Amino acid sequence: MLILYDLVPNQSGGQPWFSPATIVARLALLTKQVPFETRDVRYNDLRFVYKERLGVEKATAPFIEREDGSLLMDSLEIARWLEEAYPNSPSIFRPQASLPIDTSSPEHLAAIEEAQAFKKLVNYSGLKKVFMPRFAPQFTEEDREYWTSDKRMGEGVFKGYCDCDPEQALEELKEEIKPLEALLSSTNLFFSSPTAPGFKDFLALGPHRMLRSVSASLADDVWGHGELGKWRKRLEDYYGEGMKEVYARDPA
Repeated sequence: MLILYDLVPNQSGGQPWFSPATIVARLALLTKQVPFETRDVRYNDLRFVYKERLGVEKATAPFIEREDGSLLMDSLEIARWLEEAYPNSPSIFRPQASLPIDTSSPEHLAAIEEAQAFKKLVNYSGLKKVFMPRFAPQFTEEDREYWTSDKRMGEGVFKGYCDCDPEQALEELKEEIKPLEALLSSTNLFFSSPTAPGFKDFLALGPHRMLRSVSASLADDVWGHGELGKWRKRLEDYYGEGMKEVYARDPA
């Protein structure tokens, strides 16, 4: 069985999976209907255990362990591998594509490029101002020191987030997500296709995943209205128990 390594702030048990990147890999696995289990990892594990196993300069989540024991890092690379390994399951990048998936077709390659470009639309500066100061206390002291460090984030960046007015940052985030509303309608139910979710939708859910790991009610306040609220509900219904497992760890 495949293993998904998902990021938690500490190992006290049942901690929220907060990473916007790992939710992408999780939904890709659920789309392919591939059995998998989840193992929690901390930043400390990435830095001092899995860096060597992955053979990289900097280990990041998500990564998966395949049945042969090999590891694969990065949500996009995981999704591309899943498309090739499971061509007779629904496509992650082209949800309405006929099966088996032709991963070498111009249409498929174009869909991957479009998904990568879409990522720019969900990079919200307001989110970091809202999320970072609120989530930092959940880390172990060691991981918090690393996560908030100038070395990791840049000189004074975390302090800048902490110095922001929290209500103003929240309003900024609400404004930043509005352009996505225009891409949805009664006939365009998802970002990746009119009728089924895919990689673009997973990317769009990433910021919501971050904020919901801080507070479910806060995330609902931002993403619970209009077309985005309807889209989020459709996405949650589509993945059913898979989403409930994620949400069960989130604080109210």
